[in-house]
Amino acid sequence: MAEHRPDCSVPVARPRVGLVAAVVVAALLPFGVAEAHPQAAGSAHTDTEGDEHISAIDTVPVGRRIASSPQTAAIPGTYVVVLRERPLATYRGSVPGYPATRPPPGRRFDAERSAVRLYRSYLLDRQRAVLDSIANPATLYSFTAAVNGFAARLTSAQVKQLRTSPDVLVASRSVLRKVESAGAGGSASRWSVPAATLPAETGGAGLVIGFVDTGIWPENPSFAGLPMDRADMTRRVPGFTGSCEQGERWEAGKCNSKIVSAQYFLKDFGAGRLSSAEFRSPRDATGHGSQTASVAAGNSGVAVSIDGQDFGHIGGVAPQARIAVYKACWSAPDPGGDGCRTADLMAALDRALADGVDVLNYSVDGSAETFDDPIQLAFANIADAGVFVATAAGDNGPESGTVGHPAPWVTTVAASSVLGYEGRVELGDGTTLTGAMASNEDVPAARLVAAATSPAAGFERSEAAHCGPGTLDAAEVSGSIVICERGSVPRLTMSHSVRESGGIGMVLLNTRPRTSVFADLHSVPTVQLGVVDARRISRYVRAHPHPTASLARSPNRAAATQPAAVPRMAGFSSRGPARASDDVVKPDLAAPGVNVLGAVAPTADGGRLWDLSSGTSMASPQVAGAAALVKAAHPAWSVPAVKSALMTTATPVGHGNIVLAAGAGELDPSAARDPGLVYDTAPHQWWSMMAAAHVTYGDGTPVSPRRTSPSNVNQPSVAIGTLVGRRSVTRAVTNVADRREVYSIGVSGLRGVDVAANPSVFTIGPGETVRYRLTFAANARATDGTFEAGTVIWNGSLGHQVRTPVAIRPVAVDARPELAADGSHGKLDIAAVSGTNGVTHLRLHGLVGSPATPLVLLPHTLDVVDPTADGTAPVATYVVPPRTGAARFAVSTSRSGDVDLYVYRNGRLLASATSGHPHEVLTLERPRPGRYQVFVTAPRSSNDSLLFASYHGWVVPAHVVGRSADVPAALALVNGKPLDGTLRWHGLGTGEQWFGYLSYGASRTRSYVTITP
Repeated sequence: MAEHRPDCSVPVARPRVGLVAAVVVAALLPFGVAEAHPQAAGSAHTDTEGDEHISAIDTVPVGRRIASSPQTAAIPGTYVVVLRERPLATYRGSVPGYPATRPPPGRRFDAERSAVRLYRSYLLDRQRAVLDSIANPATLYSFTAAVNGFAARLTSAQVKQLRTSPDVLVASRSVLRKVESAGAGGSASRWSVPAATLPAETGGAGLVIGFVDTGIWPENPSFAGLPMDRADMTRRVPGFTGSCEQGERWEAGKCNSKIVSAQYFLKDFGAGRLSSAEFRSPRDATGHGSQTASVAAGNSGVAVSIDGQDFGHIGGVAPQARIAVYKACWSAPDPGGDGCRTADLMAALDRALADGVDVLNYSVDGSAETFDDPIQLAFANIADAGVFVATAAGDNGPESGTVGHPAPWVTTVAASSVLGYEGRVELGDGTTLTGAMASNEDVPAARLVAAATSPAAGFERSEAAHCGPGTLDAAEVSGSIVICERGSVPRLTMSHSVRESGGIGMVLLNTRPRTSVFADLHSVPTVQLGVVDARRISRYVRAHPHPTASLARSPNRAAATQPAAVPRMAGFSSRGPARASDDVVKPDLAAPGVNVLGAVAPTADGGRLWDLSSGTSMASPQVAGAAALVKAAHPAWSVPAVKSALMTTATPVGHGNIVLAAGAGELDPSAARDPGLVYDTAPHQWWSMMAAAHVTYGDGTPVSPRRTSPSNVNQPSVAIGTLVGRRSVTRAVTNVADRREVYSIGVSGLRGVDVAANPSVFTIGPGETVRYRLTFAANARATDGTFEAGTVIWNGSLGHQVRTPVAIRPVAVDARPELAADGSHGKLDIAAVSGTNGVTHLRLHGLVGSPATPLVLLPHTLDVVDPTADGTAPVATYVVPPRTGAARFAVSTSRSGDVDLYVYRNGRLLASATSGHPHEVLTLERPRPGRYQVFVTAPRSSNDSLLFASYHGWVVPAHVVGRSADVPAALALVNGKPLDGTLRWHGLGTGEQWFGYLSYGASRTRSYVTITP
């Protein structure tokens, strides 16, 4: 292959190019790698590390992006395909002859209505037509309620055909999702109260909570109920049409007046992938689904004893709600294969809505990148149909930008931490340290031994410190309290190792800041300490030749039925900002997720009926239960109103204002039933917001032609990802109380942002709605590119306090991300606006030239796993050095053509652009060093003839280069005003296209520049 002349400014980036018959029908991309689409606003994150970022050309200002779905490339396999016609949940009657099927406000979805049956047949006909167009592949599921679509096993060519079809909204590969769990650990739910303390009408009576999870263990007393057949169920829960599906160790009689439906979905996961301990039925094999169900809706007053230890009486948040089970998550022989396949999850969600659930709990991980993957689309329709959806925020904290389920139509729940079970370590010098302890057995004063100083023969001190199996010297630790450090060894394994070595107690030390302490059910009495106390005990051991300690339950130990101390955020709980859009506050609120007591599956838990676990998956069902309480008390309230009530009555968490970790704060179910004001979002705002991500339904449903920013959706929170000058948002609140009240505004936090409200005081009567405007402007205390968090508080004259979390990110410069011009000589105004006052240092990186590489492409299927195996060759190869600022690869053909672009790094597919358009561009911001290969393919052309295309590629170093262009070294910044600067160039070679980028001082903002002489 011929060597191209390397650009003089990038001596180590040597592209190899040539004429290639590059061939593919669709992109193949491993799970976790995203595909970027030039026509979609936003960026697609991939399997990159550090600061590397991959995007398509984007003309949306930084901070106002809404990412469209980063579809995985078209590896043959199972795909979830969503069509454009509205599903049963939200269809409003736009097709002649087919009446509306969306349930009326305050009513559950009724699958038995004649209009529903009629429109379902129409949707199935439409699905058959699409399947006919791709030669009728094997279909696993058909969806009509939550979405209109299907799950099918597709070839690459079929995927590509569907993605370019006007009938198709999304074609997304089915992938493995995980249930959210931070691991074993324990304290009762803060609201595990006997049902007798709750009025019968507010305990969730008459409502059904659906759980998409690992199933349920029906014999647990938390789920006891009267035997009930289908007729009984219909009589007890009018309009609910769920069924009890038989299977392994599950007869129809397992359902009762508590568990009113139980079904399972296995077609995509596959029976051949199940572990030997799994059940092909709704029966829970891991305990996760049983625990979420018991936390949300378990029976009240259930006595709990674990390993002979009395844990008192517990109950779910909504103990009178019914439970509907939709098992879509499974265990595999290798725990790494455990999880839930997208197609099975979609089938479960579709069935749950069709059955008529009122609330859904979804403690499964989800996309952090987009609002419009099939699961999020299903949730949008489910919420539009009146079903409240609680989702787990994720267990990937404390890093920022890790929160999943970013869509505003779901309530995304973070995990807080409280010491519901406290214990103390009393050192020999009289010092007392407090931590988490589940055991009720005290350990009298004994020798205190650091495991790191007592390694068994053949083990290093560093290995012994983590108390792994066999790492401790029994002669040294026998009869002692052993200090172990957290690390890669599971917590329960550590205490087992201590016991096997003769230890009588354990002190478990956290070694990293912002990590939670867990009250696990250990093999020996154990107190787990946070980082500060861990350092104190370590200093004590080093300073005393004969250290001693005792372990005891704290005298202030919280009972399982009592609220605990002021909570803090769990270290593992995922944080915002939401990567799908930084104009959304996520998570929405928090609930206790550390040390939560609930029902489990005894086959997976040593015969126990209950255990203690941690994770946002344990926090989410508490919000689901609280939503059932609110819906039971206010059946006419919409889903957004219920969400608003839960958020605006939440209580602060920890110290300071941590909106991007806790959202509105910690759940307070009792206060949520009387919020005073609610923010009621019209669902059309959701769909208008989706239009900004190029997702629109095609059935004539009214959608605002104005693409709504998430900042302007009437949510009980406010986020502005990019604040320059002054920015206003409008909100509307409705009085749901029975008395007229005067509200005045207050602001907490937001140190670097000034806030003005209009009006700042208003009077509102029952049922009335008042609109107000909030205007934000950065002040001198703002930090460029850093979120300022706080709370807007409406204080009512009758005692209501309506709290709205706010996250604002002031930026020094907001620049247009793409600048383009023609000519070998010329100038171009800098398209940027100042967000502060002062000076910014402007730099031009590049320009780097790239000659056009002509390509002759013959339609052919590419082996994307090993593209060279089928005889194709890369269009270009680059050695990208460290400290590279950007790389861009672009290909174009005639208007009637279609080209795809694939980028590999070190032999692994990194990203692809396969939009079905004649132009594809991928941009890598701060790419990692490595050997990059670019393949260009033609998935189709007219009459399968040759397709002629043109390719360009650029690698731009981070340091300033180029002698043919210049910009002013410094520009004055005047808040809210355009930057007065000009890019000038001269003498650019006409045989090349030139590319680089502008940077603005220390800001992460950049503008890409393309000049065609």
